Amino acid sequence: MTTNETGKRMDYIFTLQQEFTLSYKIVCKGLGELQKIDYNNDFYFLPLLLLSQGIERFLKSYIISYRIESEEENLFYGELKTHSLVKLLEIIKQSYYVVGNREVDLKDEQYLSNTYLNQLLNVLSDFGNNGRYYNINHLIDGNSVSPILRWEKLGETLIPLTEGEYAKLCDIETRDEYYQRVSNRIVVIIEKFLSILSRQCIFGEKSKVFLGAIMSNFATFECMYDEDYGKTDYTIEKKEYGSDFVAHKRTFIDKVKSLFLYKQEKISKCQYDGEWPFKSECVILESRNSEYYIVIVKGYEYALNGRTSSRLKLPTPNKGGVVIGNKSTDVFLKIAQEL
Repeated sequence: MTTNETGKRMDYIFTLQQEFTLSYKIVCKGLGELQKIDYNNDFYFLPLLLLSQGIERFLKSYIISYRIESEEENLFYGELKTHSLVKLLEIIKQSYYVVGNREVDLKDEQYLSNTYLNQLLNVLSDFGNNGRYYNINHLIDGNSVSPILRWEKLGETLIPLTEGEYAKLCDIETRDEYYQRVSNRIVVIIEKFLSILSRQCIFGEKSKVFLGAIMSNFATFECMYDEDYGKTDYTIEKKEYGSDFVAHKRTFIDKVKSLFLYKQEKISKCQYDGEWPFKSECVILESRNSEYYIVIVKGYEYALNGRTSSRLKLPTPNKGGVVIGNKSTDVFLKIAQEL
């Protein structure tokens, strides 16, 4: 890889890190606004706007990431010029999704064809395409269908408005309950959808070298399973995932384990042929059973990818403050994976 190609790749990675972070924050904000919906607050426009945009950004970044690693010549060709979440998901399923052998993998694949999921994606797609301008469009042609009505119909599909449910809506003590249950069902659908794609991206057979690192924010969703869905309060302002992780100071026991159980390689700035990203002149890379990859800087451990960070509760070198500026450590992850 030439210097220009390396520089271009680093630019792609940095930009995608920003885009994944942005999409994560938008989605969480959208889920929080959705959870605020009740009898007195029917401002559906904001969660629709945030969720349609956040999920669209996530899916497009997901696809472009794979294309970069596959070294496809055209990263952004026409099929990405769409607001249809259904079409973007179809691209992923056809080209970038591989079903594993575990029972959970088979269930995940089946869920991507779930009727309610596809109805939700269609509603969000319509809003992202032109539904957000419903009032203007209605003035122009008079034939537009309100995205709010479609959203409410989706809610009635998820939880039918039976006589008993209607009675609760008419009772001042219980009228918020129906809205909360509908919102929670939609939150569960979105959480499950994002967790499936995040796991595929980080752990799947087609997962690539740097995807786990650039998607580290989505480790929040990757770690979710059936017992976790619908239990997060998104109205509380979220910290960036991993921002509270603390580097682990190595002990004598850690050093013994490294000596007998793991593979290591020491790399110094003077030996390295390339732009050195670390503030320290020397680092140690460690592969733990070809599953977790860490870098040791001045006796402290940092995670080289999202999976290691989420499992071992370690910050990445960038978040730990041991990298110059925001330089990528992608090359060091590759070296560790080859130990």
